[in-house]
Amino acid sequence: MKLQQYLINNYLHIPYEDFSHRASAARGILITLRNNPISQLSQSQQQDIEKAIKRISDIIDITSPKLQVSLFILDRNISPQDFSKNPVTHNVNFRRAKQLGDSRHVKLTTNEIQNYLCYALLQIEEILMEQIAKLSDQFIFETD
Repeated sequence: MKLQQYLINNYLHIPYEDFSHRASAARGILITLRNNPISQLSQSQQQDIEKAIKRISDIIDITSPKLQVSLFILDRNISPQDFSKNPVTHNVNFRRAKQLGDSRHVKLTTNEIQNYLCYALLQIEEILMEQIAKLSDQFIFETD
């Protein structure tokens, strides 16, 4: 479980607004937990991890069911605010993964993009931490 401990520690040090990086890292941690040949996961725990990986993949693919735009695409279209300048709100058009109602496209402001990304990341973190908590007795954290 040393690899997973290293990955979790690395994940916790990724800046919060590195949305794509954090989402990919969370998914990767769960994949290493699923594929660890020496872990002592029960069949139920393996199924839970598999469901968690699927849930994170779904969030990455569509960010939110009512949005249907990839988290990666949203992340590419948000930029850190330069506080030395006056804030500017931009509108960005996105093509949805699937049509919602009569709309295949959605227009979002930078604030709306940021909001969707933050809430998606909160969901991903909850999924990851829920699985890590279930396995915490298998981890041995060394202190300096």
